Amino acid sequence: MKRKRFKFIGILVLLLSFILSACSGGGSSATSGDGEEAKSDFPKKPIKLFVTFAPGGSSDIVARALAEATNKYLPNGQTVVVENKPGGAGTVGVTEVLSAKADGYTVGLTAMSPLAIQPHYGKTTYQLDDVGMLMQITSQPLVLAVKNDAPWKTYEEWLQYVKENPGKFRYGVQGSGGISQIVMEAVNKQEGTKTEHIPYDGSAPAMTALLGGHVEGAVVQDMEAKTYVDSGDVRILFSSEASMLYKDITTLKDAGIDFEMGTWSGLIMPKDVPEDIRDILHESFKKGLEDSQTEKILSEQGLSIQYAGPEEFKTMTEDDSDVLGKIMKDTGLIK
Repeated sequence: MKRKRFKFIGILVLLLSFILSACSGGGSSATSGDGEEAKSDFPKKPIKLFVTFAPGGSSDIVARALAEATNKYLPNGQTVVVENKPGGAGTVGVTEVLSAKADGYTVGLTAMSPLAIQPHYGKTTYQLDDVGMLMQITSQPLVLAVKNDAPWKTYEEWLQYVKENPGKFRYGVQGSGGISQIVMEAVNKQEGTKTEHIPYDGSAPAMTALLGGHVEGAVVQDMEAKTYVDSGDVRILFSSEASMLYKDITTLKDAGIDFEMGTWSGLIMPKDVPEDIRDILHESFKKGLEDSQTEKILSEQGLSIQYAGPEEFKTMTEDDSDVLGKIMKDTGLIK
């Protein structure tokens, strides 16, 4: 009788072990696009990628190229859906990303201005510390573009005009108080000039305004002016730093201006996204960025890929915020 009872208990233990093993071992484990096992069953639905600027600009181009490539590498056959959330120099979209549930299903593609500049004005609902950094994507210089029939062919000719006509030169920028405006304010302060910025929801609308004669110039990323330079509609008078596209153009350093900085784009998310989910997102988007198709599209657009992981991206943004905050005080943009 005892032997039968012990035999029954042994069978029961084996059965329980088998059940526990099946539950933990997982026939439900997810695999990534390249066949590797994922760290969790995330994602179970599409990822929303909010672009914090209007369609047609560099951020939008990067987002759509990156999303298409990343679809190859997201686990569980899920996809990235791009949606534009422009407004407030990018702060509207950033606010929406940071207000989303921290479950990894909302990611933002944004630029320097909403993260390293706008919080200094004290009008954002967030500070830099509230942002979850995922990765840096690109880095680009800024340029001052004017119509090809404008009377200024060089930086020196333009400078003489704005000195003789204070406040008459209007330039379009991507939002108010962003890096494009700071570039011009740095020039104004050092050269003793006065120009007027006209804010738009993105660089594409700013370029449209320039071509339509609503403004005399536009400060945009170098690649955002490329199509119009190639067509002969606009010319570049200066760049904020050395440009791969316009190697013979005067830089601010060449002009004796103590400012040498471009702009960048990167991916952000709510700060409290779990680490394992962040890792899956980072790995998938990084593979998408390194995909040959992404590199081809961005290269054709004149965009320079510059990757940085979460920690390096965070440190870089904090450093830029410190530098730009000082410039903003020096030029009177903030007290």
